[in-house]
Amino acid sequence: ATLLAGVALAARREWVAAHPREVARARGRRAARKARRRLARGDGAAADRIAAEGLRAAAAPLLGGRDVALTAEDVIRALGDEALAPAVRDCFRRLDGGRFGAASDATEPPASARAALLAALLRLERRLCD
Repeated sequence: ATLLAGVALAARREWVAAHPREVARARGRRAARKARRRLARGDGAAADRIAAEGLRAAAAPLLGGRDVALTAEDVIRALGDEALAPAVRDCFRRLDGGRFGAASDATEPPASARAALLAALLRLERRLCD
């Protein structure tokens, strides 16, 4: 049994090494799914952070970049849907506003923005399945 487990682990390790793109896409899908669940639950003021992290993680495999380095415009490019662009820009603006000087007057995205962010996460998740 131990030998069989070792062989299976070695085969998995080889597959992962041979398919880094698929591994990154799976990681992006998991991140998008997790962010959609947390956003749908309604985590209040953390909603923008949750959405932005999920959007970045899901867009990274599509663009070939690192998730922490992606901007709102990068995410919009990965989305391929200009209708969702305003919600993504507003999310990143609310999130980054405190760090870059512009104080945000809203602590939580409005319901319509939350719905658009959920749609954006779902769209990226589906694009990662293609």
